[in-house]
Amino acid sequence: PGAGMSYFDALQLSRMRCVGGYPGYLVAIESEEENFFLAEMVQSKTRTTSSDVWIGGNDMLDSGTYQWLASSSKTDGKVFWKTSPGGGTGGPKGKIYQNFAEGEPVRGGTNGVAEKHCVFLHAQNTNQGKWWSESCYRELQYAIIEFNGLSKAEKKKNKQKKKKQNN
Repeated sequence: PGAGMSYFDALQLSRMRCVGGYPGYLVAIESEEENFFLAEMVQSKTRTTSSDVWIGGNDMLDSGTYQWLASSSKTDGKVFWKTSPGGGTGGPKGKIYQNFAEGEPVRGGTNGVAEKHCVFLHAQNTNQGKWWSESCYRELQYAIIEFNGLSKAEKKKNKQKKKKQNN
């Protein structure tokens, strides 16, 4: 912990990290099990009363349409929440996992323009594991960075492709 970081700082930090040649990105949470695991991990590691962490969800491309911003080909751009026309609360998009707290994501701001475009996970006490929309400029202490590697099937396919090219 040290000085906090905005969503944009967290994004930049994640892209500066690399594991096994794969760049990092803010986590895209795809299941209740993954969400629970991450909330528990953050709570156990931070042991503070402020355990809010940036995750990769945002609605910066289309206000009210929350999607994952991730380097993972399977989650990048995947919409997980769509706000109802007319500014209603909206709801989940299809069967894609989401865990917004009741009343979230918040629409509002000046002249009806939403100011809370980025998503964080709350990992402490009440509402543990719930997601909240927030100003992308709010400074949080932590972010969860995920790394994407090739699956075994993708590795096998690439190996076969290289073998064909060499023949």
